Amino acid sequence: MRSPCWSWNLADQHFSDARQILDFYHAAAPVWRMARAGFAADDPAGDRWAHTCTEARRTGGWHGLRRCVRTLRPHRRTAAQRGAVGTELAYFRRHRGRLDYPRYREQGLLIGSGPVEAACKSVVGQRLKGTGMRWRRAGADAIRAVRTAVLGQEDAQLAWAA
Repeated sequence: MRSPCWSWNLADQHFSDARQILDFYHAAAPVWRMARAGFAADDPAGDRWAHTCTEARRTGGWHGLRRCVRTLRPHRRTAAQRGAVGTELAYFRRHRGRLDYPRYREQGLLIGSGPVEAACKSVVGQRLKGTGMRWRRAGADAIRAVRTAVLGQEDAQLAWAA
């Protein structure tokens, strides 16, 4: 699946058989933007709608989200508001193949990147941010490459390229 996002394309290129999952928690922002476009900023119904759509996304993936978005009343919105909702919905439409949260959870897969991000921070921080350590870019890159190789990565350069 080609995406306008460079990171998805990089994953396709180097890990073509990997399962790509749109981070559940990062994908909350477009839902909240739709709520703000569909409801007045101070309307608690917008918050309720966003929470409902988030749960629909968790339990029904793309189809659950799409059903929830249909509950917005388009006749009550301006053209700009409809456009804003359409933009966010297009984002989810592009990523619909990465939104099958019920199946991912059933398979025991993570739907959020938090644990992986925390592990990366811990592993890198443990080696590079010790008391009194000062690193130049070249030295830090070399240590990360060696550490990645030692920890079993096949291609240390690829793993730390970003």
